[in-house]
Amino acid sequence: MSTAGKPESIEEIQPMDTGKIFTRLMDLFALPRIKYILQNIKTGSNLSEEEKRKVTELITEFTDIFTCSLGEVLPIPGVQIDLNI
Repeated sequence: MSTAGKPESIEEIQPMDTGKIFTRLMDLFALPRIKYILQNIKTGSNLSEEEKRKVTELITEFTDIFTCSLGEVLPIPGVQIDLNI
């Protein structure tokens, strides 16, 4: 923890009320949100430590493209997306 009381890394972030993470009003690059996304993305076990570090860096850099809930998605009138999962 830094002297200003702010965490210095994602690992220092403590779990929080996820209802506050999953809103369109939250900063998309807030550390608790990034940590939640990183905890919920699974990577291959065949990646080296360096590759895992690079994946984590990419996810952190582009965390704004991920959504944690439908509450973060803005509806677009007339658009329908079908996902075959």
